[in-house]
Amino acid sequence: MARSTKSDLLAPAMALVAMVLIGCASPTPTPSAIDSAVVPFTPSTSIEPWAPVTSTPSPQPTPPVACDERPAGTSLQCDRAVAAALRLVGPASAISSVAFYYGRPCAPNTRCVYPGPNSGIVVFDMSDPLPDSLVTVVADDAGDVTAMGPFPLPSWLPAT
Repeated sequence: MARSTKSDLLAPAMALVAMVLIGCASPTPTPSAIDSAVVPFTPSTSIEPWAPVTSTPSPQPTPPVACDERPAGTSLQCDRAVAAALRLVGPASAISSVAFYYGRPCAPNTRCVYPGPNSGIVVFDMSDPLPDSLVTVVADDAGDVTAMGPFPLPSWLPAT
């Protein structure tokens, strides 16, 4: 086996350094079509203010709504109750009609707890083959509505 000298190890390193220097000394590239499309920013360049793009949802058909008579002393309103319940049920196109009632239904021959004046139910009569359903709603003193459901419509409770 032959012994390596310093000059044998130094030659490949010098060749690498030479290649790097030659690469750096190459002529400057000419501007391309992409470079000419770039518009430099100058203080006189006007920038349009950002404006959000909003999409307008297509109007959904509004199902007929029947509202129970509002009792005195309640902050729950029919329109707010129905709006909160609709967010849980789904597309209005699948709803035949809507009915809002104050209080909670109580099955025949059962004892029920009075839910208070700010509670009610929204009953949805759905297009076939979807099952009818109900959503329970409750309002705070400010009239803000919380909706829960949808739940299957009990067989003893008539649809709208």
